[in-house]
Amino acid sequence: MDNDEAQQRHGVEPTYQKVKGFQPLQLTWGRLIIDAVFRGGSKHRNHRDTALKMVSHIVKLIRKHCGAEIPIIIRLDTGFIDQKLLPAFPAPGLGVICSGNIYNDIDRLADMVPKSPWRREQNRRQAWEYLDCGNRRGNWHTFWRAILCRPVASGKQRLLDFARPLTSYYYLRRQVIDIAAQMVRGSGQVILKVTEANMAQWQFAGLWAGSNTPPQFVWA
Repeated sequence: MDNDEAQQRHGVEPTYQKVKGFQPLQLTWGRLIIDAVFRGGSKHRNHRDTALKMVSHIVKLIRKHCGAEIPIIIRLDTGFIDQKLLPAFPAPGLGVICSGNIYNDIDRLADMVPKSPWRREQNRRQAWEYLDCGNRRGNWHTFWRAILCRPVASGKQRLLDFARPLTSYYYLRRQVIDIAAQMVRGSGQVILKVTEANMAQWQFAGLWAGSNTPPQFVWA
């Protein structure tokens, strides 16, 4: 926000556009501004814990007035992709979708992956290909679910490969589950026993295999 020519400029700081102004942080729902904080223009989007406090506050209000079972999806832009921020958002029942940067290794991955793993989503106006994968940047401790997207067509015009920009989104969803299980040891193995219904519903084998450092369990 450019406030360079105003006479009353309490709290303004130089921005990246070399004018004095503010760096506003806004929480919106559709076209409505739910919360907003004006910070000095030199502050970046993910400055300190302002975003975390803002989201935590609104989540408490939603839970209080709408119930604990209401799903909440928070959408963030690239400036908030932080391995300390996203997992700190209150859980359960909160999903986080954050856009990501396209680095050279991600671009190369998209080019190397064959056609078959890519899926397609389309509506009346546009068609997209997307790849569901995992990504861990250089200093991240764990993998995050990532979805790579690229347009196939815009309207009736099909796009050539060089004209199909790649975008990425990171998805975080946590949920508390309560099930009955039994853990036993024998013959040098650790066996986790769950019911067949829970095994199928929660896909434990797949979740275990996809985690960062899964213990060696035998499922029974």
